[in-house]
Amino acid sequence: MSHDSRKVRFGLWYDFRNPPQWRQPSDQLYGEILDQIVWGENNGFDDVWLSEHHFIEDGYLPSILPIAAAIAARTKRIRIASGVMLLPFHHPVRLAEDIAVVDVISGGRFELGAGVGYKLEEFDSFGVPFKERGSRANETLGIVRRLLDGETVTLKNQFFDLKNTRITPEPIQRPHPPIWVGGFTQAALRRAVRYGDGFSVPDANREVYDRYIAEIRKENRPIDNVRFSSGFSW
Repeated sequence: MSHDSRKVRFGLWYDFRNPPQWRQPSDQLYGEILDQIVWGENNGFDDVWLSEHHFIEDGYLPSILPIAAAIAARTKRIRIASGVMLLPFHHPVRLAEDIAVVDVISGGRFELGAGVGYKLEEFDSFGVPFKERGSRANETLGIVRRLLDGETVTLKNQFFDLKNTRITPEPIQRPHPPIWVGGFTQAALRRAVRYGDGFSVPDANREVYDRYIAEIRKENRPIDNVRFSSGFSW
C-alpha cells in the first residue's frame, strides 16, 4: 500500500514447501504453483512474492531468481518480488547481474526485497559468521544498488574487493528495479530508509508504518510515494 491515492495492491506469496506428509514430486509441485500464479495474474492479482530459506527438510525454496525468471516467462503483467533475498548468502556482483537479467526477461517487472536472515544453521552451512549478517547485508545492498544504477564500482572493504565493476545487461527499470528492505527490527527499518525504496514487514500494524514514516521524515525525504508492504498468513 502507498501513502498516495493509488489503490492497495494484492499479491500472492509462495515458498514452494513440500512437507513430508503431502510430499509430491518437486517438478509437479513447481509446475502446479506456476500454473496457479498464471491463474492469479488472470484473476487480478498485482504481485507475486517469493521467499528464500536453505537446507530445510520440506524443500523451502532456496533459489528465488530462477523461479522469478520462470514466472516472468509465463506471465505478462504481474510484478515479481523477492520477499526476501537473504543478502549474506549472495555475492553482490552475481546478484546484481541475475537481477538485471530477470528484469530484462520480465520486461521490467522484478522488485528486489532484501533481508539479513536469522537461522543460525543457514549461516553455519554457508560458512558466514552470524555476527556479520547486518554489516554484510548493508555492504551487499549498497553495491547491488549502485551496480543496478549503472555505476562502475571500485571498492575494497572487509568483505569485497571490486575493481571497475560494471554489469551488463542493464535492467529495464530505471534508475533500478524497486528495492524493498524486509525485517522486524529497528535496524531493518533504518536499513530500509537508507538503502531501500520501501519497507516490507510481516504481520505489520499501523505503529510500524508510522515509525517508518517518521524515520523517512527525519532524513528529509519525501513521503508522497511511500512503499510499505505486509503479509498475513492463513
